[in-house]
Amino acid sequence: MRRGSVLKMNIKLIIFVICALIEAIYGDELSCADERKLGNTCGKYCYRIVKPLLQHLAKMSIKEQEFENLLKKVHEQEIIIKNLQLENARFENQTPLLSACKSELAAKDALIEYRKADIKSLESDIQDCKFHARANIFRLEEQLKTKDNSIDPKVSSCSTSSSDIEEAKVYNIKSFAVSCDSRLAGSGWTVIQRRQDGSVDFNRKWNEYRLGFGQIQGEFFMGLEKLHLLTSSQPHELYIYLRNIANETRFARYDYFLIADETESFRLQSLGNYTGNAGHSLFSHVGSKFSTMDRDNDSSDFNCATEWLSGWWYKSCYDCNLNGVYKDVSNNDGIKWLTWNTTSSISFVQMMIRPKSL
Repeated sequence: MRRGSVLKMNIKLIIFVICALIEAIYGDELSCADERKLGNTCGKYCYRIVKPLLQHLAKMSIKEQEFENLLKKVHEQEIIIKNLQLENARFENQTPLLSACKSELAAKDALIEYRKADIKSLESDIQDCKFHARANIFRLEEQLKTKDNSIDPKVSSCSTSSSDIEEAKVYNIKSFAVSCDSRLAGSGWTVIQRRQDGSVDFNRKWNEYRLGFGQIQGEFFMGLEKLHLLTSSQPHELYIYLRNIANETRFARYDYFLIADETESFRLQSLGNYTGNAGHSLFSHVGSKFSTMDRDNDSSDFNCATEWLSGWWYKSCYDCNLNGVYKDVSNNDGIKWLTWNTTSSISFVQMMIRPKSL
């Protein structure tokens, strides 16, 4: 119970007790008139006594209201304090996380500064490299100018009278062993393909045809990459020698043989003019890309290399195929040169190239 309510009850009780005492003392001795007179007198007397109490009671009521308002404010402040305490506790819980974030941010800032320093160092290195590269380029250009006249433009070392194994060089860029021939068509020829006994399988994959295979003393294919290097370094002519099992011979000669690089699938780019007695079977293959069992570049609906068991410059499919299956009797999938109307299978083939300057 609040203090104000208790005080009110106490004042009322005091007034009641005073009136009760007066009644008890004079109640039996007073007449009605006296009683009324006494009542008036008592009332005035009691009012004088009670008035200060009533005034005090009014003040107390005001104080009580103020007190209740203060209590209400205190309660509200307690709620605010409690909420602030909860908020503070939440912030305190986030403090370690904030510290960790600050530490991570500081570490990343340090890393950024380190990377910036790295970049500056690399930029400096790049500038140095550019400077040295320009200097080297200038130096090499000067060396090339002085050596242009000393470089041997010949791509093959096959001598004018050799029929042996020698070394070919392409402007000193790449060197490799080659088979030379001076017996069939004059001197200086480099053999790029030979078929003679069926000892080597010509049904090969792309990479094998690109690099070459076989033994240059016997059956072999030089390799498309080498053919491109040789024929693109300077003009070459092509000589094809054919012999059947009846020992009849034919030849086809072209004055400008050129093979494209691998980006064009080693396309048969040019043959030039034809001379010979075998017929012009290879002419229809000009412009054709090379095809193998694993690289179908022909214009047929099927893979000609798979059908005829050999890699070649197929169109759809061929008028000649000098890499076909070696046969010593007439057969459709054998070595073919269709403009030579021989009934016997071709038993010997040799393809040769020679720089036109020889």
